[in-house]
Amino acid sequence: MTDFNIKAQRGPGTPAPLLELAQRLTEARLEKGLSQEEAADKLYLTVRAVTCMEEAKFDELPGVVYVKGYLRSYAELLDLPVEEILGMYESTLPKTKKGSAQPPSPTHMDDAPEPSHGDGRSRKGVIGLVALVILVLLVLSLSLDGGLGALLGSSSEPTPALAAADAENGSATPGQASAPQPQQAAPAPQPGSSPPRQQATGRCAIRGPAGALSSPPFDKEVEVNRSFLNGVAQITVDAGGCDQIRLTFTDRCWVGIKDASRPTSIYSAVGQAGEAWTVLATAPVNVIIGQANAAQITYNGQPVDTAPYVRQDGTVRVALDE
Repeated sequence: MTDFNIKAQRGPGTPAPLLELAQRLTEARLEKGLSQEEAADKLYLTVRAVTCMEEAKFDELPGVVYVKGYLRSYAELLDLPVEEILGMYESTLPKTKKGSAQPPSPTHMDDAPEPSHGDGRSRKGVIGLVALVILVLLVLSLSLDGGLGALLGSSSEPTPALAAADAENGSATPGQASAPQPQQAAPAPQPGSSPPRQQATGRCAIRGPAGALSSPPFDKEVEVNRSFLNGVAQITVDAGGCDQIRLTFTDRCWVGIKDASRPTSIYSAVGQAGEAWTVLATAPVNVIIGQANAAQITYNGQPVDTAPYVRQDGTVRVALDE
């Protein structure tokens, strides 16, 4: 597509601020003597992403958080006022009751409408009903266990019916050792499936009364720490979660990360070749990489094959531990 055809591609129903935004991006790029391919190469984005911004087709890009990251990088490249450019885009976003731009859903990369208050009350009612049924079943189970103990008395010998049931279920009767059962091999992961979560360690191994792992609270701000090893940045992003995502960059590209603890992105930036990011987040974790094969992902110590998640525009979008 030539630069002269860009304006004709913008839809008639596009909001005026987005049309003005797209026009400013296009004119600024042409003033710098850059083609769309050259701009995409400098931004380490796909040509399709640059085209969508200049045609005001922002709905064809990833979620709001990631569009803002694209616009920020593009404005900096073209020496445009970043906050003004972002403000033009944000002025067209739907508003919440507080007047702020509505963020994307925490479990999906694309924008999704917020549930209504009526749906929330209905969901709470269903949860309460389920809890009541579980409580009743627990009381009945305890009552039956007590009655059975009274019938059996202090006898340690099982009845024939109970012995047969134990034998059928593979459980040992009192006073008898059960034969060791061979352990079954864990099923092999299916192609394209998310890697399983590993055993939590350190601060994440917080045991509750039932022995189950519990997660720390998420009222803390995301902490980003930078260090340097042989002149290469080592970045740690602590969002308070127990799942570890490590990205090792082989080329320069943009990356955005969002987890289940917050409705917005926990971190988005341009990674440089040789950099290593360590992100502590809460699954499910959604990761977008602006250029395939530019970064390698490890999730809880296991490498992630990103090949099945490469999209037609050359980006990678993967959800970990859904």
